[in-house]
Amino acid sequence: MILTGFSYLKFPMPIEKLSLFFATGVLFVCCYHLQQYFSNRVVSTWVERVLRWLPLAMLLALIFQNLGRPQFLPWGILGLGVVATTFFLLSPQGFIHSGQMENNHPSPPPHV
Repeated sequence: MILTGFSYLKFPMPIEKLSLFFATGVLFVCCYHLQQYFSNRVVSTWVERVLRWLPLAMLLALIFQNLGRPQFLPWGILGLGVVATTFFLLSPQGFIHSGQMENNHPSPPPHV
């Protein structure tokens, strides 16, 4: 988060582009939790593939949108930082909850 803030101060990005990267981070969180939900059920794998590749495709489209500009590399790095920061700020409850669920399952009795 500190590196993302520093790179934003060094290479400021327009708020419109910054909000698109933030929205991509929110999409990553939503797709991650939907993937966790569908992985516990019997669903065809195409849903999981769409949930995996949709946010990645959006992220790549946002990064390569500035391909011809001199800000391509700094804004791409800043965008990745914003997506990662958004993901980790919005999903700690999911990580805590999934860890508790694994620990609350009773272990099967040992076979004699």
